[in-house]
Amino acid sequence: MNELKINERFQLVCPEGFRPLTEAEREKLNTLGGGESLFLTDEEHHIAVSIGWKDVNAFAGFLLHLISPVSSVEASVNRAMAPYGYRKETMLERQIGGQIAKGFRYTYTAGDTPMVGDSYVIRQGRSLTFFHAYYRASERETSLPLWQSLLDAVQGL
Repeated sequence: MNELKINERFQLVCPEGFRPLTEAEREKLNTLGGGESLFLTDEEHHIAVSIGWKDVNAFAGFLLHLISPVSSVEASVNRAMAPYGYRKETMLERQIGGQIAKGFRYTYTAGDTPMVGDSYVIRQGRSLTFFHAYYRASERETSLPLWQSLLDAVQGL
């Protein structure tokens, strides 16, 4: 099991089956937003995970107190995934690394493959940490518990 430092606030003891993407694999990805990120995959179960983090400036930090960060992320994902049949399923909330994370689950289609995406956001002052998973809808019963075990493996620093 790999121990991966996510940022100054979190680390992950990578569950068995997950591995970080190589630099060559990372270069092929399209990502939303800015900031630093970590990408993982469980190839056997067709799960892709991205974890990102960034600090926002003072003005954006002020806006975060007026607007929910998860609403902002959901709007960004909706815009990016609309051509793929984006449909929000439900809002989510859980503990990740000892912090409250809020998020949403959605469906979309990649080629001919129905997919599910989960996104969570943790706000700590002006710092945001994002957790995203993408898995095949046909593998939901297997993939969802694996994704949740990865989130359970995130530790606060």
